[in-house]
Parts: sequence; structure tokens; C-alpha cells
Amino acid sequence: MSITVHTPAKVNLFLKVKGKRQDGYHELLTVFQSVDLCDTLYISLNGSGINITAPEHIPQHHGNLAYSAAKAFYASTGLRSGVSIALKKTIPVEAGLGGGSSDAAAVLRALNMLYHQPLTDAQMRHLASQLGSDVSFFLYGGMAVGKGRGEIIEPLPDVLPLWFRLVKPPFGLSTPLVYANWDGTSHADWKEFWQSLKGPVEGLRLFNDLEAPAVRIRPELSSLKSQLLQNGAVQALLSGSGSTVFGVYIQQPDIDMTLPEGYRQWTVRALSRAEMGRECNILG
Repeated sequence: MSITVHTPAKVNLFLKVKGKRQDGYHELLTVFQSVDLCDTLYISLNGSGINITAPEHIPQHHGNLAYSAAKAFYASTGLRSGVSIALKKTIPVEAGLGGGSSDAAAVLRALNMLYHQPLTDAQMRHLASQLGSDVSFFLYGGMAVGKGRGEIIEPLPDVLPLWFRLVKPPFGLSTPLVYANWDGTSHADWKEFWQSLKGPVEGLRLFNDLEAPAVRIRPELSSLKSQLLQNGAVQALLSGSGSTVFGVYIQQPDIDMTLPEGYRQWTVRALSRAEMGRECNILG
């Protein structure tokens, strides 16, 4: 038995860092949005063990969240492991787009389907929260609030259709390094963001408390954000801890930006939760 799963990226439309917790993590309030830039997983039940095939720059076993998800699934169910996972990467790494987390959630969903649902939705959510802060979101998709480390998910109604241009510089950013450079202040205004969701796209107000520390590490991110705004984006923001910066557009941008060598760009649209459910077997 086998299954092919497309695993979407995400952007953070809002990210407020509330402070550092006793367990070393940071308390967050964030809003995730799925977008249609996807990795592809080919998952087959066969043989024994957990076998991963991935590009050279991606770990094959430990350090690969898809491997960790499969290992957690078999440990939780008590089933004998026997799966091959071939990973085709499109979502860049160290980009703030959640590619590894999306792959992990897809492995959990696919294995639970292939083994005829041995895990309940609640058990799936628990496993996801243990794997990583963003993994739980990808069991839902669409637009959702993330609380705690980001693993406590509250789905939101879909807003107006949104188009994005994602721009990934030729460098990544380490999440721990970005948090280490956060100065403890927050300028993310939840009320202003929430009110702006109810209006037209051109009035959308986005916030990310991790943008300032990321710019301190890589000042060129500020210029990239300005370039997106000059190119017609109504808003631009760092996604997560970076290094991807995205612009929000009223309509699909039809001409690529002129960027320095090594920069990559994608034009993507927001995915609704209903679309995610049809395509990826998202939890209800």
C-alpha cells in the first residue's frame, strides 16, 4: 500500500513573543496561513524499519522530522515498523516556512490512514505537539491561531483570497539564534491585526516580533522587505524566524521581481482549510 501526499508551507501573518518560559521555550501568539508551495512525500508500507530517501542536504534519519514522525507513530501504536518514505523537497530549509513540520504532519496522517486509523485525532495532536512547535498546525491547515509554543491550535475562518510572493535569500536563519537576539520587547498589536482581517486586503496589518532580531543578524532583509513593497505588495513581513520575506498582493503578481543572484521567489496563494482537507486528509 502506498500514498502520495503534498505538504504545504505556511507563513506567519502575526507573531507575538510574550516572553521566555521556564522550560526554555518562548510563549507565542501567532497566526498561521497555509500556502500552496509544497513538498511531496511518497509513502509505501513495505519491508521493515523506517527508510527515508531525501536530497543530500536533508538528514536521512535522526534530524529529519519525517523520520521522527514515523518513529513516533510506530512507538505510539505498537505496530511493527515497515515504511519507505521518499521526500521531494520544494520548500526551502531554514526559511520560516515550516517545511519540515509539514512533512512530519503528513507522515502522521498518511500512516494513520494506511493502517486504518489506529490513532484518534487527540492522539495525533499529542504526537504532533511532541515533534515540534509547528507540526500541530499542519494537521489542520488553512488559517489558525497558535498559542503556547505554537502547538495549541485554534482554527479560524478563511479570509479573503490572498496572494503572496515568497522570497528566500541565499542564506538561512537559525531559529535559536534569532530568539537569542530578541531584546524582550513586543510591538505586535493583536487588536490592530484582528480588526484588519475584517477589512479589505489593502488594509491588512501584519506583525512579527522576530523580524527586528532577524534584521539585526542579516540587515539585508530590511531592503528585501522594502523591495517587495515597491513592487506592489500591500504588506511585507518576515515569516516566522526567517529567512523568507513575503509580500501580500491583492491580485496574483504576474511578473517576477529582479533579485540578486542566489535569491529565489515563488508566487503562491493561500490555501483554505477546506482545500487542505480535500487534498491532504486533514483532521476534522
